[in-house]
Amino acid sequence: MPWRRYLRATAAFLVFNLFLVAVTLAFRSGILTEDGVGLSYRLDGSLFNLRRLQAKSKTLKEYMFKLQYADDAALPGHTAAGLQRSLDRICEAYQRAGLVVNVKKTVGHNV
Repeated sequence: MPWRRYLRATAAFLVFNLFLVAVTLAFRSGILTEDGVGLSYRLDGSLFNLRRLQAKSKTLKEYMFKLQYADDAALPGHTAAGLQRSLDRICEAYQRAGLVVNVKKTVGHNV
C-alpha cells in the first residue's frame, strides 16, 4: 500500500527533526551570546528599509549560532575563539547523541 510508505517517510522525517532539535538545545546550553552572529529585524512589514533597523525601539535582535541543513552544519562567528568554543560544544553535543564529526570534511571559510 502506497500510504504506508508515505507514513514511514513522514515518521522518519519527524523523528529526525526532533533529534536535531534535541542536539541544538544541548549545543546552545553552553554558548555565549557574543559567539553568535547578531541579526536585527522588525515585524512591521517594511522589509527592505534598512534605515529602520537602526532604530532602538521596535527592533528585535536575535543571535544565530548554528545553521543546520539535513546532516550538514555551519557555525557562523566573528572571532576564532568564539568559533572554537562553538565547535567544541557542537562536537560534545553530537558525541552525546552518538554522532561523529568528520574531520576530513570539516572546512573553514573566511568571508
